[in-house]
Amino acid sequence: DDIYRLVRFLGFPVNKDAVSRIAAEVDASGTGSVSFQEFLKVVRFVRDHEFENIIRVFKRYCKDEAREKLHMDKFKIALSDMQYYVTDDVKTNILETMDDLHDDDHFIKEEVAEFLREYRRCNGFTEESAAEIKEGFDAQCRFVNEKRAFAIHQDAVQDGTEIGSPRSPKHQTPSAERRTSLMGRRTSQVNLLN
Repeated sequence: DDIYRLVRFLGFPVNKDAVSRIAAEVDASGTGSVSFQEFLKVVRFVRDHEFENIIRVFKRYCKDEAREKLHMDKFKIALSDMQYYVTDDVKTNILETMDDLHDDDHFIKEEVAEFLREYRRCNGFTEESAAEIKEGFDAQCRFVNEKRAFAIHQDAVQDGTEIGSPRSPKHQTPSAERRTSLMGRRTSQVNLLN
């Protein structure tokens, strides 16, 4: 399960059973766990499988005799056939960042592979969308930090162990020690459980 989640986190639309099978193949020690080097092998297998998918969609959607050029009109459906569901805004944004394409109306396989790498890099968001999401996330983190600091302060006031009081840390209760350590922490993560 962990390896599957890591591969999905990297942006690959993979089948859980296939990842489990690959992980079992690369687990040289047979322990059921995978080292970082073995994990890199899993990712390599997944990337190779993705390129095989690119070849498959080229065979299916290319109209040229050699099956070497995918027309721009078939690009989005070919992506969804590979389980990448790309919005028009994201597609346009990524295409603008890519170096010169082979031609304006067609893709070659390497360009599709480059597009998918860029898509995974930006997690399927335009730069503007990612900036908006980050702004909201950062605002939520600030709110959580302020709420935590206020609760810590209120607890300290109620039990007389307010931070900065003349009581020495030796005489503080465990809850006061915990508050002191929490006070110094800032979070850049949102707790999904509360």
